[in-house]
Amino acid sequence: MTVSTPISMGVSSLAVVRIGACSMVDARGLLARHYASGMPARVCRMLGAWMEIGGAPDLAGVLTVSHPTLNDSWRERAWPGVFAMQSKRDRAAKLNAEVRRISRVVVLPRWRGSGIATALIRAYLRRPRTARTEAVAAMGTLCRCFERAGMRAVECAVPLRDTKLAQELKRMRIAPELLADERVVARLSRNEEFVRAIRSWANGAGGTRKCLAHAEWLHEIAPAAARAAMPDREAVWVSG
Repeated sequence: MTVSTPISMGVSSLAVVRIGACSMVDARGLLARHYASGMPARVCRMLGAWMEIGGAPDLAGVLTVSHPTLNDSWRERAWPGVFAMQSKRDRAAKLNAEVRRISRVVVLPRWRGSGIATALIRAYLRRPRTARTEAVAAMGTLCRCFERAGMRAVECAVPLRDTKLAQELKRMRIAPELLADERVVARLSRNEEFVRAIRSWANGAGGTRKCLAHAEWLHEIAPAAARAAMPDREAVWVSG
């Protein structure tokens, strides 16, 4: 299905955005501009937005849809009790049957602010693959396209260990984003107080705790610790 939507580009001009199926070949260049590294996993659908202004269509935006990850704690807030079964296998089967994730929404810089991202999301939600749709976006609190497209925000509780880590780093006057720099982490590795704070944070969850057995655990864990301690956290949006 193809949807055409007029978008105002000024007093004397009007552009038409045509939204339809898009291939990875067409979209690869745009997806490479996304702030998250790498391509989204298990993509099952892609939509493209082509701008038409009296000439050849220009691919201005891309949306990808993927299978959901399995262990996001915020889902209980989004859909209470729906995925609360004890069996991990049963939960995974239900998630894969009922949920898809909008994993990327990318718009060329010159077309940002013109409503293309919202139009892409609305186009997908008109005919979603599953009854429920979710989106997890690091920039979601700044870009309101998910809300404008009709999705609802989910309040995500900040884990206590993340709050404590942020407080410790602030007390030590270490900006969380610095932990993404391996050279900075190498220097901080000589700071016993810093190492103790990161170790304490890592011990708070199984996924990071197991890394402590590795010789280079500090360098492995530092990027995740940086994200956990950042004040602007990921936002979650759902539909269905």
